[in-house]
Amino acid sequence: MFNYNDQLILSITIRVIALLWSIVLVIRIRSWKMGLLTLMIMLMSFQQSMRFFGIKSEVPGFIVSILVLLVVIFVGRLILHQKSDQLKLKEINEGLEQRVQERTSELNDRNAEVQRAYDDLKLAQTQLLQQDKMASVGQLAAGVAHEINNPIGFIISNLASLGKYVEKLSAYLDADERLLNGCDPATRALLARERQTYKIDRIRQDLPDLLAETSEGAQRVRKIVQDLKSFSRVDGGEFAAADIHEGLESTLSIAANELKYKTNVIRDYGQLPPVWCNLGQLNQVFLNILVNAAHAIAEQGEIRLTTREEDGLVRISISDTGCGIAPEHLQRIFDPFFTTKEVGTGTGLGLAIAYDIVVNKHGGRIDVQSEVGVGTTFTILLPLAKEAEGEN
Repeated sequence: MFNYNDQLILSITIRVIALLWSIVLVIRIRSWKMGLLTLMIMLMSFQQSMRFFGIKSEVPGFIVSILVLLVVIFVGRLILHQKSDQLKLKEINEGLEQRVQERTSELNDRNAEVQRAYDDLKLAQTQLLQQDKMASVGQLAAGVAHEINNPIGFIISNLASLGKYVEKLSAYLDADERLLNGCDPATRALLARERQTYKIDRIRQDLPDLLAETSEGAQRVRKIVQDLKSFSRVDGGEFAAADIHEGLESTLSIAANELKYKTNVIRDYGQLPPVWCNLGQLNQVFLNILVNAAHAIAEQGEIRLTTREEDGLVRISISDTGCGIAPEHLQRIFDPFFTTKEVGTGTGLGLAIAYDIVVNKHGGRIDVQSEVGVGTTFTILLPLAKEAEGEN
């Protein structure tokens, strides 16, 4: 049926197909035994098929089958080892990747901890410097108060005496004028010219106002010194029962230069009992918020101070009609060193220090509500009880 060449080609083709098919089976099912069994069955089937077609092979079928089996075994084991090595290599790579990820995560966590520790340390250093500055200001204020209070006392006392003397001189001049009305016209005309030359009437009219303004200025000097001393609180660095309104007023006096040109301060004070606190520290909080409120107002605006007692707490609200705070910044305004001001105009520590004083040192709470273009309200809640001292 087939010539010799056709028989040889067909025989070789059948065996190659059987070999390739066995290799495929070994790869797919990952079992060289199943591959060999399949190959033997296929070779026997192909051998029977060749006999059926009358094809004769030059090489005995048994020897060919053995050779094919050996090749399949070698190739199959080689492929299986390669697959096994690939799987092991893959597992090793995955393990290394996981270890690298874990190590990277640990390093990131440690870096975050180091950064937090650095920020806390820097904040603590800044607070110490701030406290040192406030202590220096307090000592200076105490010295200034001691040196100024006595002269100011003399001035105020003498101004009061001078006012009484002016009243007596005015009464004497009135009596003298009544007596001079009985003199001859020439004498009265001469006295009138002298009176006009020395501007006696104008002096008598201006003297009361001059004395009142001078007395008011002296009282303001005394109050500024007292407010400065009260603000720094060098005479009491510990917790004590204090008047919150006194602290607010002394802080307003200190911040007057920031506020008076473009803000209208409205006081809405309620009845408050004495609060157990460190008033010097709270004055720093009030000052930071008031200065920020003044900076937020571009031209003219309003700052409202509201105080109330609610359920054993004192609520102090400071509202402004400034530019407001952007929503994306609200969650960060108490973070140390966060600021939206230009470089050189803000350190980003004012509100962070305020938060530490209110929350950590007084056991209170500080909240903020803001709307861009409308304004901002800071609300401070302080406990009345003495337990707040334990937080210090």
